[in-house]
Amino acid sequence: MAQPIFRLYQARIQSAGRMNQREVMEPDIFAPASNDSLTPTESAPPTARHRLPPRQHSMRGPRLTRGGPLTGVLALMLALLPIVACSRPHLHDLLPPSATPSAVVMANPNQVDLVKIAMLAPNDGWAVGAQGTILHYNGVSWSPVISPTDTDLLGISMASPNEGWAVGASHYSGTVQLGTLLHYSNGRWTMVPSPTTSYLDSIDMVSPTEGWAVGKDILHYSAGRWTKTPNPDGGQLSRSGVAMLSADTGWAVSSEGFIMQCSQGVWTDWSAPNPARKLYAVAMASPDEGWAVGEAYAAGGIPVNALLLHYSNQVWTAVQVPATHYLYAISMVSSSEGWAVGAGGTILHDSGGHWQAVTSPTPFTLRGIFMLSASEGWAVGVQGTILHFTHGEWVLYR
Repeated sequence: MAQPIFRLYQARIQSAGRMNQREVMEPDIFAPASNDSLTPTESAPPTARHRLPPRQHSMRGPRLTRGGPLTGVLALMLALLPIVACSRPHLHDLLPPSATPSAVVMANPNQVDLVKIAMLAPNDGWAVGAQGTILHYNGVSWSPVISPTDTDLLGISMASPNEGWAVGASHYSGTVQLGTLLHYSNGRWTMVPSPTTSYLDSIDMVSPTEGWAVGKDILHYSAGRWTKTPNPDGGQLSRSGVAMLSADTGWAVSSEGFIMQCSQGVWTDWSAPNPARKLYAVAMASPDEGWAVGEAYAAGGIPVNALLLHYSNQVWTAVQVPATHYLYAISMVSSSEGWAVGAGGTILHDSGGHWQAVTSPTPFTLRGIFMLSASEGWAVGVQGTILHFTHGEWVLYR
């Protein structure tokens, strides 16, 4: 009689083991622990992860029933199973520190720093930011969507409503560190293999089949895959912004002050690193007209002013800036119409070649901007800030 009871107990243990394996693979939902900013000049403590409370298990003891001593022993054995289940390892205890589960939904995206934005139409847009945050705009509201990573996302470019890419900080795939590349297709975002071990700061897709991403390495997307391209500095320096005019023509700028040009698919240095400036973004209105933004530094590395460079007549030159806070992002509607945003909620408007400051509805740093037209656009920033430009003024969406 004891042998059948033992086999029954053994089968129950195996069944519970299979259940625990399924539970271990369930993804966590993370909530941001603080409102820390991604601004490079501001220091902030590391973000802590908070996971939902573990599933509760009944700890009630076995009920006494008739059936003799063996029945009582069996009931006692079965009662121990919840304790075994409670001690199961968690998914994040089985992964390297920077590895991530297969799907993450931000539980409180309103407090997460937003870094970049890409609009396809007045009723269709995307924004990305810290902790793998991805938001979608459907014409009515911005809502979080499932993200395949909790790594900070730093850039996004949508080639069409059904095709897009996002890039970000490096993460671990097993024991290998890779730059983050996310692909949007068939209505969902997925992680794809990355040919670089370093972070990626910016991306620009000129079509669903052609695009470029930059960081310490320069990546080219063509023929359905990403590959590293020759780099003049061998990946020793970083690039923070890229703007392509075509599949093989464009510009990139660096937080180390230099500018690069791509011609016929080959990247070359336009200017050398410059400790007196940091460049964060570039936008080209045409092959002959473009702008770059950042911050200027005095001797000793002290930031002194916003920086705005103008490309015209095949020369990049600094222009007077009506702002003291540094600039992070720029979006040009045409050669004579554009906007730039930056620290302290700074918003600048270019109309007819004259840049001027406009009233901002927020004091928070703005990190990304995308203008759909001269009359409509969006900007995003720290602590989940989203601004909407409509009817001639910027208003706080949230």
